[in-house]
Amino acid sequence: MVAQRPEDRGEIQTTQAHSCPQWLHGIALAKRLQKHASQGDPGAVDAIAPRIRHPNSSVRLAAVHALRHVANKLDSCVLEDLLGQNIASSGFGLDDVSCEVRVAAAEAVGEIAEDSAHRRSCQKLLQLFEDEDWHVRSAAQKALVKVSHKDAECHWIKNELISLLHGQKWSAKVLAAEGLGHLARRGDEEVVHSLVQASANQDWAVRKASAWALGKTAPVGDSDSLQAVVTLVEDPDWRVRKAALESLGLLCEEGCEIALSGILSRLEDSRVEVEQRHVLDIISREDRDVQRTAVELLGRLAQRGDHRVVTALQRYLDTTRTRDMHLLDSVQEIVRQFSITTIS
Repeated sequence: MVAQRPEDRGEIQTTQAHSCPQWLHGIALAKRLQKHASQGDPGAVDAIAPRIRHPNSSVRLAAVHALRHVANKLDSCVLEDLLGQNIASSGFGLDDVSCEVRVAAAEAVGEIAEDSAHRRSCQKLLQLFEDEDWHVRSAAQKALVKVSHKDAECHWIKNELISLLHGQKWSAKVLAAEGLGHLARRGDEEVVHSLVQASANQDWAVRKASAWALGKTAPVGDSDSLQAVVTLVEDPDWRVRKAALESLGLLCEEGCEIALSGILSRLEDSRVEVEQRHVLDIISREDRDVQRTAVELLGRLAQRGDHRVVTALQRYLDTTRTRDMHLLDSVQEIVRQFSITTIS
């Protein structure tokens, strides 16, 4: 066995063993560096950063995870390494060949540049919306939301997301719609118009994301948005119907007629669009999740004493074949509350 020798400014030591591969020592060292950094070692970041360019992906992954926890906010040197914006780090960090490392790098950028609207970080994360790996794309979107500040002047980010929403890749459309839902201000006409258009997309995931985002960005009571969401309430795919119902709860006030009509149609959840829009649509009727969401919304949006709602709920109890006791109990509770209000 080789004798121990000090490494990394003499503060951390590692043992080189013939029975243990070098890359495993590298991972152990990265974790020890992280521990020392948490204890206030000022040289830990400088020692960890070069390891994101290690030949072994496991070492690079460990180093990126460590940097996420020990780097200072907006550390420009670390961000440049993670973004691959210098010659030494080109091909690593967010450009790494390993999808696991790219995911970790996106998460690290989100932590280090959080709420800063750091332009170069946002630009790089937007590029990853079209990455070949779904986990990378998802991590990039979450990181972009963290880095972007909703109250900051980041109109260019909104414009980039709208551009992706009108693009060709379905996965980028989904992430763009969700990003707009997180970042756009409620009432932004350009965003709302783009989401209304996207809500008619062939792909169920784009329709679902657009419905969700409309609930976050459209003005309460906006007629165009309501019409788009109500249309999706009868979508062939149950996942879209559920998202549309949830958005109705955010876009309507108590007693909204157009919303109540759509919600009541989901009690049985039997009438849906006949034509399948896409091969990946999951066409189903009488879906429990959709029915539960409809019942929960009726309890929030229906006005007390609304005889039409009481009648519809009672008819559902008399005719349903469901064995979902949670759903039945919820319906019975709403009928009881509405009946008491009607009598009083």
